[in-house]
Amino acid sequence: MKKIQRGDRNLNWMTPQEVISGLFLFFFILACLILNIKGSISHSNLCLFFVIGLVIINACLFILGKNVKIVPLATLSVLILIMGTAYSVDESNPDLDGYLRAYTYLQDYGISHLNEVNVDTNGGSDTGFLILMYCFIIVGFSYNWFVSFLALISSLLIYKGTKKLNGNYCLILACYILMSYTYDVFQIRFFFAYSIILYGIHYLLQEKRNIKRYLVCVLIAICFHFSAIFFFLLLVTPKFLSKYYKIIIGFFILLFVLAYLNLGGVMLIIASLVPAERLIRYASQGIEISIFTAAFVSIIVLVMIMMTGNLHKKRKNSLTEYLLRLNILCSIVIPVVPISLDFERFLRPVLIVDYAVFSSPLLSNKRRKLFCLVFFVLSVLRVSVMINSFTKDIMTNNYFMDFIFQ
Repeated sequence: MKKIQRGDRNLNWMTPQEVISGLFLFFFILACLILNIKGSISHSNLCLFFVIGLVIINACLFILGKNVKIVPLATLSVLILIMGTAYSVDESNPDLDGYLRAYTYLQDYGISHLNEVNVDTNGGSDTGFLILMYCFIIVGFSYNWFVSFLALISSLLIYKGTKKLNGNYCLILACYILMSYTYDVFQIRFFFAYSIILYGIHYLLQEKRNIKRYLVCVLIAICFHFSAIFFFLLLVTPKFLSKYYKIIIGFFILLFVLAYLNLGGVMLIIASLVPAERLIRYASQGIEISIFTAAFVSIIVLVMIMMTGNLHKKRKNSLTEYLLRLNILCSIVIPVVPISLDFERFLRPVLIVDYAVFSSPLLSNKRRKLFCLVFFVLSVLRVSVMINSFTKDIMTNNYFMDFIFQ
């Protein structure tokens, strides 16, 4: 970092890499605007081109070994704006429509009708989230301002939670956009809940673990999305499992095959083991997604377990041990993913931690780039499965994108 002396003050200045990155980002945005003016690309494809372009810029910077601040900051700002300014057309986004109806209902009838919101609006929100909504209503925020603020707070929690891992944010954001972001745009309540979980996870990964603080984070997250109770399991995951993770992999692959083939109503048996009404309802409906999608999600889990297992074998410290246990915990979703893709959501906070650890100086430069290449390839393959009209709706039904490209 160069220092320029002016009088009695030493001022930090931008490095050449940051200047080049900033210019690269500027000319990319300028190219998007020129294409928009000429009308040579449709609005939906232009929006996708814009977001995927940000992914490519971040990925290239990581490959070049740069960890500049300006590009990830600009990218994160765009992601927050897209989250906060999304809207639904003709009930195209059931989650967003449900939360918007709940917000409007509370605006019209007040906190005294809190218990009626889920029944009358199909909002599907936990009480803590509805109370949080009402707090913003009192202040006078619109629904989109509420979501924007939630997206900002969630991003800050994730940043603080991964900061001590010294990960490369260019890589973290590139993989996150491809793997998880599309879901988080419309599942904003779970995004907020898991950002609290992710912030809490760093208390387990540090050398002096603070289990009580992690427990408090999980309890707070449950107030906003009850499924966050899943992360309680991390505290009761036996340490010896990290020694036998290959056996666990084989066991859950077998369960996946049985669940997909539905031999003897295996899905209902699996669902009955967990006291969750939604899981039982999903199981009774049978297979909802293709075997390719379900198998690919399972492959992602298995690859993460193998990679973290390999890391723990070489490092053997508290960070690598808990990272492996986190990924082993995710293997629980393998037999239930064929029932519904909804269960993939539990992977999201764990994947962000994986991105941070594997892009950090904890690994040698060669191994870091090799492992992160695996991450990026998996992420690209995952987004290729996700690219459909629903994904485009998230980008195109958006006030921010409308303002820039229309």
